[in-house]
Amino acid sequence: METYPGDETAIFTRVNPAGTLTLELWTGIYEDRPLRTEEQGHYYRTLIGFCTDLWHGKALLRDPLTPAQIESIKEFETLVICGGRLEPKVAHSENYRGKPPFAVVVPENPRFRGLAGLEVIARHRGFHRPLLIDWGQSSIKLRVHSQELTEIINREYELFPLIKDCELRPETAHSRLRHYYHKLISRFKSDIDSVFLALPVEINHKGVAQPSSYQGMGGNLSTLFSLSAQTPVYVLNDAEAAAVGSHEYLHGKSLVLTVGSGLGGCLCHEIF
Repeated sequence: METYPGDETAIFTRVNPAGTLTLELWTGIYEDRPLRTEEQGHYYRTLIGFCTDLWHGKALLRDPLTPAQIESIKEFETLVICGGRLEPKVAHSENYRGKPPFAVVVPENPRFRGLAGLEVIARHRGFHRPLLIDWGQSSIKLRVHSQELTEIINREYELFPLIKDCELRPETAHSRLRHYYHKLISRFKSDIDSVFLALPVEINHKGVAQPSSYQGMGGNLSTLFSLSAQTPVYVLNDAEAAAVGSHEYLHGKSLVLTVGSGLGGCLCHEIF
């Protein structure tokens, strides 16, 4: 964990939850679009087959795992499926031919496990008025400490286009993200003491991100999301947040997947 100055005295911290290993598991097993009801069973079977290959150490990933990572993920005990793309009712044994070598769990309210994880981390760090933001590929989920309801903001693709549709200049992409974020924060700034962000991007321990479907979100994240010394910002990967938010469903070595526009993952041991 390291802290960075943003706007002079701003506090920006990359949170690394203990007992987790982030895995970006883009596989191309479905397109970036909603799944129709009749497609759900097929996708679930494909997903379980992919995870079975992971269990055996044979799955093909976008970025190949190191031998050490392959060994660490093999023979996990529990698969926990989070995210909003897969309907919870589809995750039943009758939708998969044969019994997988691991238990399969879909938590209650799987789409909001990232927010649940952010809330746990904020409380653990002693904050009482956090703004929680789970910034997904297709929507932003946010919750303010004093509200029980979750606000969902769909991605504005005209403002944040996929690179295959429209390639933005780097400075334009960065400026749009920064402005949008500050506009979002301004709605709550007088009533919060911190911001906890889960992002759909691979982040190293220094808070530097790999490129994502949001153009401009790569690089040093503090230049995008830092605020001030009075409002510290804490950031982590969305699958890490979902894993923390699903801690009561973990059993032994567990693989937590976030099934959204892409497929993210986090291998967990003892989080708490």
